[in-house]
Amino acid sequence: MNKRPFSRRINAYIGLFMLTALLILQSCSSYYFENPQPAGLENLQSFPKKITGTYLDPEKGDTIGTIFSDGISLEVNKNNVKLPLNEKFILRKYKSYYFLNLKQEQDQLWAVYILKPGPKKSLDIYAISSDAADINILKGITEVKTKENKGEDNDIYILNPSYEEMLKIFDSGLLKSVQKMKK
Repeated sequence: MNKRPFSRRINAYIGLFMLTALLILQSCSSYYFENPQPAGLENLQSFPKKITGTYLDPEKGDTIGTIFSDGISLEVNKNNVKLPLNEKFILRKYKSYYFLNLKQEQDQLWAVYILKPGPKKSLDIYAISSDAADINILKGITEVKTKENKGEDNDIYILNPSYEEMLKIFDSGLLKSVQKMKK
């Protein structure tokens, strides 16, 4: 029988669920950043009220997650896992876009998810396009390091754009909507 105290076992389970949630989020990205994005902007201490709430997949009606003022929670294996804003989960804002920066422990890179509130209580998640032609456009804006993604079909791209370079990425049309959610 396991002799660990109950609270330590619960903390271990919570840690396992959080790790699973992070892996699910990170598996969606081919791009990683050396620093939180956009560079030079202050971290927000909370999500604004207008985007807090529970979001559903409009196609399936399934709950995707909930945004609270101090973090998000995701449905992972029928368990609700909360990710609080902290030094490893940073929120920044540029114009009407919110940047969720999630630090990876193994290589200290940041996965970045771009959220934009839409009409009728919707929220769109954007990512940088990984089409070959778009990668070439991106390489014309900022340095792009390529890292082989062992066992996967796609490479990993590592970026460290300046604030000005990130603005050019926005203006170039390289952001593509990857998920629409509804409150």
